[in-house]
Parts: sequence; C-alpha cells; structure tokens
Amino acid sequence: NRWLFGEPTFSRVDEVVNFEWATFITESGKDFISVRWTGFVQPAFSEVYTFTVQANDGVKLWVDDEVLIDEFEALTPEGDAFVAFSGTMSHAFVAERIYDIKIEFRENEGSAVARLKWSSLSQPE
Repeated sequence: NRWLFGEPTFSRVDEVVNFEWATFITESGKDFISVRWTGFVQPAFSEVYTFTVQANDGVKLWVDDEVLIDEFEALTPEGDAFVAFSGTMSHAFVAERIYDIKIEFRENEGSAVARLKWSSLSQPE
C-alpha cells in the first residue's frame, strides 16, 4: 500500500538509495507502493549539509530527527521522470559522527525513481 500501513510485504538491506524502477518495485506490485528506508549517514566534514531526494511520487526525509523534506503527498507532473526535493540542516554536522536518517517514499502509478544525495561546501553531491 502507499500509506505505510500494516506489516511490510518484505524487508531487505540497501547500501544506498538509488533506484529507478520501470516496472515492479516489489515482486508483488508496481503501483500504489510505499517504502521506508532507515539508516545512517556519517559526514566527512563539520559543515551544514543539504539533502536532496529525487522522487516520483511522494517523499518525506528525516535526518537526526529533523524533518528536512515533507512532500509525501506530492505528485510528479506528467511527463517528468522525477522531482528533486531538497532540504538543508538547521545546524552543522560534526565530522565522523553518525546521524540517523529515515526516508518514506510513496509511488502511485507508472515508473518510479528514488535517489538520495547529500552535499556540503567541501563534499559535492
């Protein structure tokens, strides 16, 4: 389902969030799907970071319990492969410290994209 209700259909570990699905997201479905990724980021520099999620359709992103992107109800304009949503931390990260991250992604119909990028002045996307 696209609302993250109930138990997940399946669970796995993804090293990065960098996906483009032309057909099925899961073995059982391609439309009206939701995904929740939880994990960690470890910055190399003590700086403010900007996070970008390329998504088709909705997405919500938390970093260190701070909501940076709240576009879960967004719809990608027809003809666009994805929309890039960005959010910047309200404070600088401490280099080498580990921070929690959570992404909730919702796909309506058609092809799907979900990519996470993060950058700072010293760390390009």
